[in-house]
Amino acid sequence: MTYIRTAEHNAAIGASQKGKILSVEHRVKLSIAHTGNKAPNQTVLALRLANLGNTYGRTHGMTNTPAHVSWRSMLTRCRNQNHDSYPDYGGRGITVCERWLRFENFYADMGERPEGTSLDRIDRDGNYEASNCRWATLAEQQRNKRRIRDHHCTGCQCDKLASALNA
Repeated sequence: MTYIRTAEHNAAIGASQKGKILSVEHRVKLSIAHTGNKAPNQTVLALRLANLGNTYGRTHGMTNTPAHVSWRSMLTRCRNQNHDSYPDYGGRGITVCERWLRFENFYADMGERPEGTSLDRIDRDGNYEASNCRWATLAEQQRNKRRIRDHHCTGCQCDKLASALNA
């Protein structure tokens, strides 16, 4: 069975259940109801549940928490070639360990992100994995940045900055 959802369908379900954590069965029932079948029979419900697979609808309940935002950003920088930061991460060969492809594992290793910190790789050329990551303040991260290596201006303010950073 193929099931294609429209943007209007997704918006209707999202608006009616905003802020709620729903079971898979509840999501399927809403999905069926929003497609016009107000009283789904058990066969339709069972087929749609089977088509969703074992992981659809499971949630950790932490979407958009500070730790989740950091995790999602990490994945995007390393895996999305269209992201502005990809050349500095995935494009340089920085990867995310397989364990951290699931948020629950990342959270088990890192915990909640403390206020005023962000995810930092201790070895800036190393991958994202538990042994190479920490929550760090902006000042700590600034000390761990890659240096400006190729500087082409002469006699400008950037020259002073490049000299200071490469010192």
